[in-house]
Amino acid sequence: MLVLFVIMMLNSHEEEKALARRPIQRWGSVILVAALAFGAVRLVQSSPGLKALGVSGAAMPPAMSLQTVGATLFADHLLGFEVAGLLLLAAMIGAVALTKRNL
Repeated sequence: MLVLFVIMMLNSHEEEKALARRPIQRWGSVILVAALAFGAVRLVQSSPGLKALGVSGAAMPPAMSLQTVGATLFADHLLGFEVAGLLLLAAMIGAVALTKRNL
């Protein structure tokens, strides 16, 4: 909820019109989206669950539960989780400070 509030607060100004068309940005974004889509398809195709579907008699890998994800986040990856939270908090405070300065 706090993230949405900060985004709405930052979008309080009117958008400026583009002075010139930039076709290189359009083509760059098309290439980037195509590369990301290709990577997503390759990731799904290489998943163990999808490979197990093609082999008869193969056991499916165990499904992740919410408890497993929580235990992994708060045990194995606790430092990264806390650093990401602190970075998001600092970004929100900076956004509020920049917005208040321009008012």
